[in-house]
Amino acid sequence: MSLSNLNIRNQKGFTLAELTVATVIIMILTTASVTGFGRFVDYSRTHVLHNMILKDFPDAIKTYVAKKGSTTGYDKANLILVTGIRDRGPWEDLWTTSIPDAVGEVTITIPLVNSDRYATILTETVTFVTASQSKNISSIWYDAPTKSIKFKIPAV
Repeated sequence: MSLSNLNIRNQKGFTLAELTVATVIIMILTTASVTGFGRFVDYSRTHVLHNMILKDFPDAIKTYVAKKGSTTGYDKANLILVTGIRDRGPWEDLWTTSIPDAVGEVTITIPLVNSDRYATILTETVTFVTASQSKNISSIWYDAPTKSIKFKIPAV
């Protein structure tokens, strides 16, 4: 055997260039998938928010009135206790509620402080809920300084 054939057969492993190229490819794929996953999570949470506004809160108030026979006593603790509605929004921020106003509407505030895309989500949500023309929601708006969405639900 010649000396040059021995050197080729005894080489084991990868060169530094090969390892660098493989690492760069893995980093690019990871970055793309993490970015896509973050968008998917925000998209899912936005749909949960829409469902909470259009269905969960109106149903909770109707259940509360049916069980208690009264439109008084609306506070967060009573709604959670009587109806079992979750105490946090999709971004794990605590929502709040007000007592019914003179018209009998309850204002619910859901903050989006933990969302990076809160401005877009607020605008999309108001547009979506308004377009749905739900009879359960009398008005909806967003409060940019507090990064929250507010909506009114008829108490009866």
